[in-house]
Amino acid sequence: MKDLLARIPRRRRRSGAVRPDGSTTPIAGVDAAAVASPSFRDRGRLRRRLRYLRRVRELGFRDLGGLVFDQHRFNRPNEELVRGKLAALQAVDTELRALEVLLADPRPLHELREPGIAACARCGALHGTDARFCPSCGLAISGPRAVGEVSAAAQTATAAATTPVPAVPAAPAQQPDEPVHDGS
Repeated sequence: MKDLLARIPRRRRRSGAVRPDGSTTPIAGVDAAAVASPSFRDRGRLRRRLRYLRRVRELGFRDLGGLVFDQHRFNRPNEELVRGKLAALQAVDTELRALEVLLADPRPLHELREPGIAACARCGALHGTDARFCPSCGLAISGPRAVGEVSAAAQTATAAATTPVPAVPAAPAQQPDEPVHDGS
């Protein structure tokens, strides 16, 4: 048994990994040679890194939006700070897109999600996920929907609303067979 185990080459953690853009900063501890054809273990590390980067980018979007809003609200613009946040967000986005290409997991539409908040399929108004009816248009809600589903449903609803409904002619009033006596 010892002889069999001795024949199996031991895998050591590789170092010196590089990013797809050529920098020497490691991506999830994966070797540069493994980036071209990642092993099962390397793909797991890359997928974890991809999920992490998606969360970081979403937080970066929120942070940037909040920063710009507060700068506007307090009338204290700081372009250097905004450029720094944009550069950090660009670096995260570049690595995220490279990992998506490497793992063949592209996502052309990136949605920001907020737990507990959903959008109405008809009018797009925001409501709580526990709501039964839209507070704006009164549509019965069957649960939260992703933004992509909402836009498709809104386009369908708009097309249905603009389609004219054919008018049905009113039925002529029927005359009673017997005259009605008022009892006099």
